[in-house]
Amino acid sequence: MRISSTVELGRRFYRAGRSRGWRAAMRDAGRHLHGQVRLIAALPARLLLQRRLERLSPAGNSPAVSIVLSTWNRAAMLPGAIDSVLAQTREDWELIIVDDGSEDETAGALAAYGRDPRIRTIRQPHAGPGAARNAALARAQAPIIAYIDSDNEWMPDYLATMLALFAERPAAQSAYCAIRREGAGSSLVHLTPFDAALLEERNFIDLNVFCHRRELFTRLGGFDAALPRLNDWDLVRRYAREVKPYAVP
Repeated sequence: MRISSTVELGRRFYRAGRSRGWRAAMRDAGRHLHGQVRLIAALPARLLLQRRLERLSPAGNSPAVSIVLSTWNRAAMLPGAIDSVLAQTREDWELIIVDDGSEDETAGALAAYGRDPRIRTIRQPHAGPGAARNAALARAQAPIIAYIDSDNEWMPDYLATMLALFAERPAAQSAYCAIRREGAGSSLVHLTPFDAALLEERNFIDLNVFCHRRELFTRLGGFDAALPRLNDWDLVRRYAREVKPYAVP
């Protein structure tokens, strides 16, 4: 069995579990494996499938990760960011979008996603990105928090990669991964190993690839709404001083 077919089976299992129940979905997955996996190859394939299913399947109806997205007058870019969340191989998420007093077509752009129960939209008077993100954090239900801005997009395996890190390292409180910057015909991928002294001097951890446990927000607070800029750097620095974040290749 190729990995690609295993991933597809995992997705079908998750959809069937939500609609018909997890026991029935597991029986169907078992029958599928019985017909396609043979002898010695069956053991690693089954283990791989089990691991993927565990990552795809939520505990009850609770999301595994809460995604914070604040936006202001970016109606043209916003669908690209939301669509990249919908394309994630992990489907057990909630997306909390805060419309920070937009005056463009943002409301119409968001209306197109109103049927997905995982997406919640909050509209508030314009107060800046720090206050908007805090409004989303206050409503977050999942144990892990992730961030995406309306002018950014995630690769499909982003959430799966980051959630796997937290599952495999219970002591991890935060983590970040590489980011690809594109523009003017160029593309640059960079990942700086964690350096506490360097982080005090410049922000090399982009908020769009930074995840943390919700307990950090509970204990240390959210964004400094009084900062008109660099409130993302301020939050990452405060959290990193508490526990060193992991750099995920």
